[in-house]
Amino acid sequence: SRAACRSVSRWDSSQRKYVHTFYPLLYMFCRTECYAAYLYFFKTLRCLSEELFGLSDALDVRCGGLDRSVYIADAYTTTWPTIILLLCWPHLARKFKEGEFLKALVNKDNLGVITKHVHLLHSCRSIPQFELLAPLIFEVWDKALDEPAFAKRFEATYFEGPWGNWHLSVSGIPGVMPTQNGIEAGHKVQKVILSVDGLRAATPIFLNTSAPKLLAQTGKKTPLTIENVTYSAYGPFAIEVALKAKRLLLVAEPHYELPEEEIDSSHYGERHFIINTGSGADNIGNMTRKRAKAFMQT
Repeated sequence: SRAACRSVSRWDSSQRKYVHTFYPLLYMFCRTECYAAYLYFFKTLRCLSEELFGLSDALDVRCGGLDRSVYIADAYTTTWPTIILLLCWPHLARKFKEGEFLKALVNKDNLGVITKHVHLLHSCRSIPQFELLAPLIFEVWDKALDEPAFAKRFEATYFEGPWGNWHLSVSGIPGVMPTQNGIEAGHKVQKVILSVDGLRAATPIFLNTSAPKLLAQTGKKTPLTIENVTYSAYGPFAIEVALKAKRLLLVAEPHYELPEEEIDSSHYGERHFIINTGSGADNIGNMTRKRAKAFMQT
């Protein structure tokens, strides 16, 4: 089964914390996951967005999450030509350490260093930074670690074509990450409601028993109104993060404000730059104009 979804972050007063909730919008059950199935699924989603919510224009999706699957990518781009494909980071973080990747390693002890490098790439804060850093890391794997086969396989699998969109800021939308954790969580709920046997039952049994039960259970918890259909986000900043930023801004030394004439259009709104080299105020380094300009150029 596949599900189109929306995810909502909200404050739970009883638990005194933010909670992240997954709401399925559309289910499709098929025997085989293929291009035709996904294309039908996405086109149905566009049609229903107008029929159910009265939208004058068909649903325009800016980002779409997926595993490394050509048929899903093709169906996405056929339906929404300008969509940004987000390769699921949890899948990548597991896959590059097993199977053919593991066989390509000459020295298995190098896997620890390679894993750190991959996580550094995932933490890149801009597309240019990712595109500059990745070739350097591939060269380190090839030359310094003497792992040319692994470097070549990783680059071809997770960097070339549409498969390089897996670092944190690739979507360009705050809170929208390259992950399918919401859908995976939804799959776990399905298995609890129906059991594995209920999901894999014969078609007549599934249509008459499993599907009605699943739709009834999920429908009770899904507020389907146009006001509630928003983009998926993985929670606001924790209050501790906001307080730490406020404390840093109260100290004059660690931040620097660039004049407006020194900021190009691609960095509009980025005038304040902060550097923090430690946890305490005594360990905060000075943010100079040179450092601010260097930061902006990354």
